[in-house]
Amino acid sequence: MSTSDHFSARLLSADTLLVRRIRDGDERAWELLIAKYEGRLHAYVSRKLSDTASVDDMVQDTFLGLHLSLPHFDETRSIESYLFAICGFKITDHLRRLQKTSSQAIPIESPDRARMVSSIHRSRERRGDEEKKIAQLLASDIRKWKSNQDWVKLACIELLFVSRLANKVIAEKLGLTEQKVANYKSDYLIRMKSQMSSSQKSKDFC
Repeated sequence: MSTSDHFSARLLSADTLLVRRIRDGDERAWELLIAKYEGRLHAYVSRKLSDTASVDDMVQDTFLGLHLSLPHFDETRSIESYLFAICGFKITDHLRRLQKTSSQAIPIESPDRARMVSSIHRSRERRGDEEKKIAQLLASDIRKWKSNQDWVKLACIELLFVSRLANKVIAEKLGLTEQKVANYKSDYLIRMKSQMSSSQKSKDFC
């Protein structure tokens, strides 16, 4: 076995171990996986897309895609190759949708009042359900962090999503690196999206 093959085997084994830990509910393993590949994915997407917000969303959606597929993930596959395959597909889909939107004129319609009221009602109802679910998930996470005495993460999430402070400010307040704060943020957003997606699928199935 060549040196590169030996290194690849070791890398695959380390990633496989992370996958198994994540499947067992180990949040730390998920954070490590994000920290390991987020920078490379971000650089890759930045070469394809110019909009910073779209780049960040694309990277998060890539990890979300991985998270949702983990129950059926083939451990003989390379996580790195799998992540970049997901990312490449999402970039292609994103660019195709942009092209389609720019090439089509949006028809202006005058919706009847009954349909408009019904649509608004459904939108408010859906938003209310989502807010309720987010509150439940957040309360569950807070109980878990308190039980594990994970005060730093609890404080970080609060400063990020309640106080809405910048990563740099939070890092200085908590004595963390900006990258660590970014990892906490990505991890939480991805897991929240994943749980919301799973919850919606269950609701649709029922």
